[in-house]
Amino acid sequence: CLVNNYLRFSPGWVRELMAVAAAHKPLGVLNPMSHPPARGESLRSCAQRLAPSRGQYVEAGMCVGFCMLIKREVVERVGLLSEEVERIFFEDEDFCMRALQADYRCGVAKASYVYHAGHQTVRAMPEREALFAKNQRWCHERWGRWVRMAWPRFELPAPGSEALRIWLETLLAWVRRRTL
Repeated sequence: CLVNNYLRFSPGWVRELMAVAAAHKPLGVLNPMSHPPARGESLRSCAQRLAPSRGQYVEAGMCVGFCMLIKREVVERVGLLSEEVERIFFEDEDFCMRALQADYRCGVAKASYVYHAGHQTVRAMPEREALFAKNQRWCHERWGRWVRMAWPRFELPAPGSEALRIWLETLLAWVRRRTL
């Protein structure tokens, strides 16, 4: 597991990440949930609220580097984080794109919770904007830009329908390819 230094962990967070990763062979990289808890909610109560989703995950186009569980087989197949990235920004995205290219999936475990305040390490860095721009250019040159899309229908396909299944498969295919 790769973790940033300013995180707060709920009880059982890594056990849940490991269980989800073990239960789903295609998952190669996994994040915990990290949304801010409700006002006044403790880490423990936030984790308890998510507990009914144990064993479940949501597939994602990439995982964010604040806290990533990476299976050993993925590292053995695609290598380590790229040293082409200067210090910070986009090393997680590049790694996830290589994992996707190797037929692994990225996801978020729905019952694992880690509080992530966001950008605490880089907030005081005067060169952060320049590093972000430089590494973003590098990443876009290597992988292309993310595709933003809108679904132009006013009615969603019915739950459980064949139309919904096809729509979701198409959406996931676009996310996995990143660009059209």
